Amino acid sequence: MDAFVDQMAGPIDEDEVVLHRRSNAKRYIARVDDEGRIQVTIPRRGSKRAAISFANEHCEWLREQQRMARERQSDASLSHGDRIWFRGDQVELLVSKDWGRPVLRFGDEVVFIADESTDLRRPIEKRMRAIARSELPPRLRELGERLGVRYSGVSIRGQKTRWGSCSSTGTISLNWRLMMVPPEVSDYVLIHELTHLKEMNHSPRFWSLVEDACPRYREYERWLDQHQLELGW
Repeated sequence: MDAFVDQMAGPIDEDEVVLHRRSNAKRYIARVDDEGRIQVTIPRRGSKRAAISFANEHCEWLREQQRMARERQSDASLSHGDRIWFRGDQVELLVSKDWGRPVLRFGDEVVFIADESTDLRRPIEKRMRAIARSELPPRLRELGERLGVRYSGVSIRGQKTRWGSCSSTGTISLNWRLMMVPPEVSDYVLIHELTHLKEMNHSPRFWSLVEDACPRYREYERWLDQHQLELGW
């Protein structure tokens, strides 16, 4: 942890950056992962030197994200008064009693909990998973019919690094954390995975099909990039 603290000051050097070269990336992307490490995606024809320069252009923001990651590591619990993302809004967690029973409220959700001092992460995840199982499969079916594609199955999972995936057998997996993002951003993720049933790659044709179905997809990708650290608990 001491080394981590020392790095959280001054310019960013190449030793503290994890680089990912992706041929389908159209721009440099910098983020901080759950462990506080800076991750930079290099687009096709990009360079390591330019990636480090890009990170330093966003140094202030990345250092702030590292600070936030450090705070989350030291206090990973959620309690009354904290705020979380839910359906694209930051909502406050409110714990009170209903007929003598402790209850958690966030957004329009009401969840009975064991006691008022419990860590709220587990009951929140349980409720969001239930909502995702109820809402995402029918929405996927609706969008699939609109796009004229069929998939073999759908599952709701808790991937740490993916919002969704599509297997070679046509099974689509979706992250329950999609309940945290705006509905239009969630729709984009579903459209992205459904488009893989036409193009199982990230070729120019794939992105052209995505844009036809979701013209604002770049805006939605930026939203996910900008908020992914806050959504990854």
